[in-house]
Formats: sequence, C-alpha cells, structure tokens
Amino acid sequence: MKRSKRNQKKRTQPFSQGCYRCEHSEYIGDGDHICTKYEEDPDRAVVISDWEPTDNYMQCKRKENQR
Repeated sequence: MKRSKRNQKKRTQPFSQGCYRCEHSEYIGDGDHICTKYEEDPDRAVVISDWEPTDNYMQCKRKENQR
C-alpha cells in the first residue's frame, strides 16, 4: 500500500549514519574506531570495537550529554 504524501512525516534533521560517518570518528585498525572528541578519556574514546557499537556509540548525540 502506497502512502500519500500528505501523511508522510518530513525529516527536520538530516539523516545520520551514526559514528561511522561522523567527522570525529577515526579508524584505528582491527575494526576499532575512536571519537576524537573524547580521546583524553580512554574509557569513553572507543565507540566501535570489532565492527560492533560499544556502550559509548553515539554518546555525543544522547540527551544526557548535551548541555
């Protein structure tokens, strides 16, 4: 069933691919990525490990981290 254009929601923010497309994500090898925003804090720096998101994945987009 095709949706009518009237019922479709418009996207207010651009679509994000998460940490894979972020300008602060840096590949460090073996499927691991770090966030350069948090590289001073090693516990929060690794956002992707072995190509799988960690608990820190998209931490900069979470509401509790926004001030």
